[in-house]
Amino acid sequence: MEGKMIKSVAKFIVMLLIAIPIIVLIGCSGGSGSGNRVIFSFTDEIQTMLEMYYDDNPTPEKEKFTVQIIAYEEFTNQLTSRFRSGQNIPALVTLEEKPSRAFIERNYFTSLDSLITSDNDMYEYTFNAGKFNNVQYGLSWQATPGGFFFRTDIAKKFASTYLDITASSTVNEIVAAVQTKISTWEGFIELASVLHTNSNGGVKILSSNNDPSRVFISNREVPWVETIDKVEFFRIDESVKKYFETIEALEIGNNSSGKAISTRDRFVNGSNDSDTTWFADMNTTIAQFDQSRSNSDDSDDLNLVFGYFLPTWGLHYQLKNNGAATSGNWAVAPGPQAFSDGGTWLAVTSGHKYANQAKDIVKYLTTNKAFLKAWAEQTGDFVNSKSVMQQVSSAFIGDAFLGGQNHYDIFMSAAETNNPGPLSKYDVYISNTAVRSWAANFGVRTNDEDVGIKYSQNIDNYFQALADDVKSNYSAINISNWKTW
Repeated sequence: MEGKMIKSVAKFIVMLLIAIPIIVLIGCSGGSGSGNRVIFSFTDEIQTMLEMYYDDNPTPEKEKFTVQIIAYEEFTNQLTSRFRSGQNIPALVTLEEKPSRAFIERNYFTSLDSLITSDNDMYEYTFNAGKFNNVQYGLSWQATPGGFFFRTDIAKKFASTYLDITASSTVNEIVAAVQTKISTWEGFIELASVLHTNSNGGVKILSSNNDPSRVFISNREVPWVETIDKVEFFRIDESVKKYFETIEALEIGNNSSGKAISTRDRFVNGSNDSDTTWFADMNTTIAQFDQSRSNSDDSDDLNLVFGYFLPTWGLHYQLKNNGAATSGNWAVAPGPQAFSDGGTWLAVTSGHKYANQAKDIVKYLTTNKAFLKAWAEQTGDFVNSKSVMQQVSSAFIGDAFLGGQNHYDIFMSAAETNNPGPLSKYDVYISNTAVRSWAANFGVRTNDEDVGIKYSQNIDNYFQALADDVKSNYSAINISNWKTW
């Protein structure tokens, strides 16, 4: 049975929080109402999965489900419109981690509790996004733990003494040395300072100060909006405060005045997550760096970026796609805190004519270990089964892009210890606003003039302004007691 499943994957596009896949909108097939055998999805990997399901579960053509792919940026509105109109409602849908909460709380989906059997070995944290009021409405075939991906060649050239490594150190020795230093955020900032000093400001530990947001947001203990006696209260977790304090330290860098007055002073390269510079920084070689600094015009100088905080999918769909020139010089360490980012959940529409058949597909894609093993081996996806990932890791000989490192060991540990905070239906807007839009201006000081709103010495004022922003968009939310520390 497993042999039948092992075939070429037509295309594998992983869901990410801010990515917008270029996907053609396919017209609706079937009739109206709730009678369609349709899977509604923003990712076309589900089409290949469905083919594998039917390989193992032969089904007459007329009884097969079809996949309707909707462009990511249109997906939420399209799905909302279907549910509200009651027309062309899909039997099965894919959901992203944060947007899923709003749909789940509207009671659109049926319980999947019966699919969670006694021999289940899914990673515990993956239940969080798909659960509401202690009922499991969504299940995922994948886990997306993260780590700190970093350049081993930069470590050797600019921090060998500090890390106690040599040119002949193995990738595992380098990973261990780096992790020893960055097991805390204080240690992470200290390594940033060493790299900065030893390169005359040319090596930045991160490309963007948004990168650590994945870690801090994942480690919240309190949701952005907490409901107490039917009243919704805006909350800012202490982990978010720690994030802003950390990025301010990275922005100030080694400037003794406490004000970052130039890019050279800072420990970050000043890009924004997923912009052109962010991706280009993955591909800058040491040779290019040295050449740029041999010119008399320092405006042409390139900076080197040491690392990125990325989840599992970041390796295949960001680093490998943009770092061909630096291939073989990367590795991944656990970093200061375990975290996860992204993921795709499957949910079955409540009361749908074909709900039972849809549940059978969900059961296969999320619990069939032969399928999960084949999928992991074909795509490199980190699947949501501890026993399967142990098998995959045991047989894995190492990733050439990572200098031969077996990164699965790092991710399995992260998936076991990761404990992401609770979600609310407001997470998409608040996380993007608080972490991306507001953080971009936090801590940046130029020519002794404040740029942005407030800084760490006035953190309460800064977060009060954020609370006011949330209130302006969601008037029903109470913002009177947002502090949690």
